Amino acid sequence: MEPGARFNRSFNLVNDAFQRSQQALRQNEHIHRCIERLNSNHGRARSREKRDHCPALISKQRIVQLSGVPKRYRNNASVEVGFDGTINIIFGGQKRPRGPKHGHYVIDKHGMMIYRRERGKPHGPQNYLAVGIPVLT
Repeated sequence: MEPGARFNRSFNLVNDAFQRSQQALRQNEHIHRCIERLNSNHGRARSREKRDHCPALISKQRIVQLSGVPKRYRNNASVEVGFDGTINIIFGGQKRPRGPKHGHYVIDKHGMMIYRRERGKPHGPQNYLAVGIPVLT
């Protein structure tokens, strides 16, 4: 294979990966805007426009409820959406959600819980689930 052909192939592979990452970034920004709109109404999309603009999203409170966070920690749970679409739910810390002894659940972009650390339990690889639990599917 000629050096120019190798370069073109490599360039095309890198360019394709870049385009996919840009598309994922645009989708993630859209998700963040939708979640901010939903959360600004305390989890309720009050207008038809907001519901139609973010049809696949559910409220922060609904995510917390479906993930199985104990009822007493639901109001102060922190829900964060990562760049890759994973959802981190942090709850039950002392004085704040991320405080000492907090619990932490992670839901992947397919709606499967892949990490579950209950409040007061130690951090570590033992908290990863061998088989994901369907939560948002």
